[in-house]
Amino acid sequence: MALAVIFGSLALATPPTMSVCETARVAGQVDGKTVRIKGVWRQAFSGDGIFDELVDDKCPEVVIHVVATESSLPTPPPAGYTVDVASARHAKRVAEKALADGRNLSATIVGVLYVQKKEDYVPARPLNREVTIPAPHKWYPLTLLIESVPDLKER
Repeated sequence: MALAVIFGSLALATPPTMSVCETARVAGQVDGKTVRIKGVWRQAFSGDGIFDELVDDKCPEVVIHVVATESSLPTPPPAGYTVDVASARHAKRVAEKALADGRNLSATIVGVLYVQKKEDYVPARPLNREVTIPAPHKWYPLTLLIESVPDLKER
């Protein structure tokens, strides 16, 4: 009985894998929670050197912004959030090769999902007469803070 409780709780710790499309449909229910999403990980702008969008050919209108730091989030991550360092190192190596090859990535990413409101988007604004704080490059309805990347390969 005790083993069933232990293994049952471990199973709950790993969320089921959803597609980008499925995630968009249930986003309000998983806002601020850890999710596991499979999709195509690509650059928002070719040549910028950062894979920061997760998409799916079955619902091209849905784009999830993938971030590695919490600085661009409306709220801090939930208690217990940590980054899997080994996974991050592996993802960095695979991403560097994919960038050199000019290819996207097929990825499963585990992270905390945030639903972003359009009114929370902050446009460029002046800090003082000489300095302007730039706006994020575009607004995304969904943002995923990476915790780990358990599956990653070039497409």
